[in-house]
Amino acid sequence: MTETTRGLHQPPPPQARRRSGRPKPIPFTYIPPEDQKEYYELSLNGAPTEAEAMLGGLTGYYDTGGYIFGRYPSSLTHPNWRRFRDPDRYVFRTYNAYLAEQAAIVTHGTETLLSTGYLDCLDPGWHRALQYLAAFRYHEAGALKLWQFVQYAAGSEPISYCGVEECGSRLISTHTLNRYALDLAGAIPGWNDDNALELWLEDGGPLAGAREYVEHELTVRDWAEGIIADAVVAAPLYYEPLLRFFAINGAAHGDASTPTIVSSFTALAERRTRWAKDFVRLALEVEENRPLIEGWVAEGSARAVTALEALAPLYGAVTRPVLDPGAEAERARAAYGAVVEGLGIGSRSEVAS
Repeated sequence: MTETTRGLHQPPPPQARRRSGRPKPIPFTYIPPEDQKEYYELSLNGAPTEAEAMLGGLTGYYDTGGYIFGRYPSSLTHPNWRRFRDPDRYVFRTYNAYLAEQAAIVTHGTETLLSTGYLDCLDPGWHRALQYLAAFRYHEAGALKLWQFVQYAAGSEPISYCGVEECGSRLISTHTLNRYALDLAGAIPGWNDDNALELWLEDGGPLAGAREYVEHELTVRDWAEGIIADAVVAAPLYYEPLLRFFAINGAAHGDASTPTIVSSFTALAERRTRWAKDFVRLALEVEENRPLIEGWVAEGSARAVTALEALAPLYGAVTRPVLDPGAEAERARAAYGAVVEGLGIGSRSEVAS
């Protein structure tokens, strides 16, 4: 048993003083300083000015007549990116209503479970795993930054709208995990998430591969590559498998609220991949785009497999393991293979064990 997994069998650390003060920047581990891209660069160096937003926000055009969504051209080309259509036919208002409904269901369900004392039946051996779930909010915050870049740099309004929606979904998941950690700290004696950042930065830990992946996402300079990296590659290959771990193992350990929360995240991830596949189909109308897309997919899948394999210690470290890590990894590879093979941009053999 490794030091990483041994800790999962230990009782949770004693209650510590809650964090306070201004948040500290999360250090990059895998990315050299010259390649790092933080949020201030997005908002100050790339976002439209106030005047541009006022004059062009409704029409998509600057006062000079330039098309605002052509400001950051992708390496991919297409004669008309505006031909993209959201397969779910959401508009800004309907998607926000959908997100609000999801958030209300999760909040109401969790608060009801907490108020009725169900945590009295929670297996103590599951407590430590929940600290890794709390730490996963840093992944969601990183993915949020990627979608902030995609939504303003995208090549057309319909693509940008989907990027805005992904910002909303990642904001909800980050906030939900943060609030859930506070709820658990108030309901479970001795439990806290004060070590969440430490677990996120743990070298060789179960989340190290996910951290490496999201750090590379933060260096993406092409909005189309960002869509493919997070929605086509990451979602089926390591993101959904991790959510599945918490949902199914949570139920086996008497935890009813965690499966409710992460299942809503899974639904958002499925939505993300669904519209991204239609985006890729549109891009493939230009044959010159194929090698670029295949290159991004190959590069991303190699890192995503690392993230998937890093999760393995979690499976056997809980007190009632109900999932086999090998079988789960094969399941993820098959799901990923179905996506890329269906699009004609890769194959499952590229991520074979």
